[in-house]
Amino acid sequence: MTFDAWELREAQGAGRLTERINSLILKSLGDHGMGAVPNEAALLPTHQYGSVRVYDKASAIGRVIEAALSPGEKQDRYLVETIDTTAADILEQIRTLVAE
Repeated sequence: MTFDAWELREAQGAGRLTERINSLILKSLGDHGMGAVPNEAALLPTHQYGSVRVYDKASAIGRVIEAALSPGEKQDRYLVETIDTTAADILEQIRTLVAE
């Protein structure tokens, strides 16, 4: 889900968005198995209406986001396999529908 930065600030119980508060927000999210995009305190908005995407790291989309944010051969392979599998599944569903 995408949140306004002020919503995360309020959940943290902070008065003002700063890089330090953003670090605390990221730590709190991480402690609960969640991540954010942007994923660095210096890149998170310090204005209250900036957007932050929050995701569950264990979910299917979370694993894709984590892989996309962490460049490397293993992550590249995971992304390709995940996307190819999804595309193949969609094509199979379309073939089944067309055949009916």
